[in-house]
Amino acid sequence: MEDLVIMTPTQLEVLLERTIERVLMKSNSSKPQSQGSTWLKLEEAAAYLQVPKSTIYQLTHHGKIEFHKLGNRLRFRKEELDDYLVRKSQRVVKNSFIHQKHASKR
Repeated sequence: MEDLVIMTPTQLEVLLERTIERVLMKSNSSKPQSQGSTWLKLEEAAAYLQVPKSTIYQLTHHGKIEFHKLGNRLRFRKEELDDYLVRKSQRVVKNSFIHQKHASKR
């Protein structure tokens, strides 16, 4: 006879989050980096971009960076953070070029 386990919806959500997180971590550690996505936690994403966690929250809120929710936890693909850095650097270069162009007309 099997045991019956009773839990609240919140407890079930936490159990599912942890299980999915373990599966994702195992999946990432078993694949070479070039074949699969590297998933980062909030703290890891902040460290990777060298910004505070509050900046990561702002970037996600304003739709500047892609994120994925695992229950109530945020996860980021390293490749998508790289894409954000490329877009951001292109804007900086473009804006710098525009400012230089206007300055040379004076």
